[in-house]
Amino acid sequence: MAKRKGIVEKALLGTPKEKDFTSADLPANRVKLLGYLLRNRLRVLYCNHLLTALFFLPLIAWAILSMNYLNEVFTQGDTLQQMSNLPYATAVVYGTAIPLWIVAFVGMAGGLYVTRRYCWGLPVNLRTHFSQGLKQSAKQFSLLGLVFGAAYALVMFCLRWLSLYAQLNGADMLTAMGAACLAVLSLVFCGVTMFALCMSSLYNVSFGRLYINSFKLFFKTFWLSAALLIAGLLPSLALFCVPLVFTQLVGYCLVFVVQPGWAMLLWTLCCHSAFDKYVNAKDYPDYYGKGLKYGKLEPVAPLQQAEQPQAEQPSAGHASADEVETDFEKPSEEEQ
Repeated sequence: MAKRKGIVEKALLGTPKEKDFTSADLPANRVKLLGYLLRNRLRVLYCNHLLTALFFLPLIAWAILSMNYLNEVFTQGDTLQQMSNLPYATAVVYGTAIPLWIVAFVGMAGGLYVTRRYCWGLPVNLRTHFSQGLKQSAKQFSLLGLVFGAAYALVMFCLRWLSLYAQLNGADMLTAMGAACLAVLSLVFCGVTMFALCMSSLYNVSFGRLYINSFKLFFKTFWLSAALLIAGLLPSLALFCVPLVFTQLVGYCLVFVVQPGWAMLLWTLCCHSAFDKYVNAKDYPDYYGKGLKYGKLEPVAPLQQAEQPQAEQPSAGHASADEVETDFEKPSEEEQ
């Protein structure tokens, strides 16, 4: 006669399933995967967010501390004087922030690595895998942070210049066209950066090719990618658009409280959808639909084995980077 489980045993071990875990138990698509992660992995995803957000703290602190300086520069004197002070103020505030952008992007190297493992249904030890993500991608992420920080400084310079130009000459068609062009270019650059971050975390791609491939994928999936890009930034972006000190401070608080983790989750799902369609289906079948019903089912590792990163092996059919007729190179051998 089989031994009946006690209350403690049931609490610790749970009730065994009548059948093994199969691909039918996986989410059918990434929308359902998002819902599954938010219902069942919210706490661990938030811990990953907080660890990533620590790398954003210097940038957030500098942005808050520089608010008073910017207010003085652009409220004192006439408009011509403010325009003459614009280059120096941009260098002081946004130029100085470039190294802080690098630090923030390095943190995202670890955060995106962990986020992807959760999306793929792999075992995660936060400290171990966050460190592995830093080790694997910190160098390229720091370069992405350098480029993004410089581009952000340029965008803020142009935005301030357009605002002062409108004050000096009145809002006209030239000002409207300039603002529209700046908005479109900012959207495209942020979208390309989104793909570059996720691509750098997964594939071994040269820095120049990283931007070329990201540009192609962003425009191949423009509407969906643009929508999810904005959705990932929306909580704080909406507040930053309101020119009040209080809303700006609330926006910076939201960046620390929720923004990086929410953005990394949406962007990972968005980019991996494009990777499956345009890259993995042909060249990297082991990555195709990973964590989803139509993808490859990973064996569930025992709990004690989750303490160390699990090395995944590419399929035997994979060719070397020179043999594959694609812009992407072979993924890293320490599979994600």
